[in-house]
Amino acid sequence: MIPSCIGSAAESRVSYQLSKGNIEVAKQVSNRCMFLTGITSVVGTSVLVFCFNVIYFVTSDNDLENMLMGVMPYILLCQPMISLTTTGAYLNRALAMYQRSTKIELLVTCLVTLPLAGVSTFVFGYNISGLAAALFIGYATTGLVILAIYHNADWEKAVRKNKKIAGEVESSKLNTGVDTMDTQEDANNSSFNSAEMVGVLV
Repeated sequence: MIPSCIGSAAESRVSYQLSKGNIEVAKQVSNRCMFLTGITSVVGTSVLVFCFNVIYFVTSDNDLENMLMGVMPYILLCQPMISLTTTGAYLNRALAMYQRSTKIELLVTCLVTLPLAGVSTFVFGYNISGLAAALFIGYATTGLVILAIYHNADWEKAVRKNKKIAGEVESSKLNTGVDTMDTQEDANNSSFNSAEMVGVLV
């Protein structure tokens, strides 16, 4: 939860700095965001280690408790990777690489996560542990690709794209303001013409 909030906030700040052409500031924000994400994910994992018995408060079903106890090691092992993957996806969107990041997530889900989940469930007969393992392998694969893209990102190109996006927004706002002014002027002229017509008739 906390790493996701950090990544979302960093996405907004990095895209804003890039739209202003401040590449170094954007890089500093990105690096600090990745550092904070790693720290908070490790702290969250440590808390889960010491609060391992919280599962018994979630459910009273023995079978479900046993399945969740089997899943917890996967969660503790893969939580930092999941957090870094999510933050990397946020930062890639800030670098105006929306389509590439989305396509990678879709391809990994269809080619890695879903086949592994099907094999673990229908071939080997694993329970929720097999599904969790498939999900985390998919997250790890996605994370490696997304972090590689982030590491090799073209910041100059990201500046141009963010400036273009900001320019389109500003121009659309300007056009809206001009249209509003034209509408008001037309309304004033029509009311003035109506008053003249009434005066002539009188």
